[in-house]
Amino acid sequence: MTAPLVPPLYRWLVADAAVANLVGVRVYPAGDAEPEVKPPYVTWQQVSGLPENYTDDDPDTKAFRIQVNCWGKESGDAVHLAELVDRALRPHGQKQLDLRDEKDPETGSFVFSMDWLFWLN
Repeated sequence: MTAPLVPPLYRWLVADAAVANLVGVRVYPAGDAEPEVKPPYVTWQQVSGLPENYTDDDPDTKAFRIQVNCWGKESGDAVHLAELVDRALRPHGQKQLDLRDEKDPETGSFVFSMDWLFWLN
């Protein structure tokens, strides 16, 4: 079996009742959220990936480092969403880093970012 090219973050997050209750289906790869999308919502981007390579077969396991961004109208909203996303992703991977929350000067929304590591096969 070949390792997936990207982890199923969308599926994991919208399957979690607490996250889905807050964001619905507004979970996007970075750059795919349209400017008119209002918080709360989640974006994510793959920072790196490392397949387990073999000389005679396709990689069957891959490590993914993913930055997950939780967007809110206010700082507390972004942090609350990040707490829900944290709980939803823990069964699937390991959080590596909490980044600070900050206000996006272009949208006025707040974002709380986290880096995650997932091993999938």
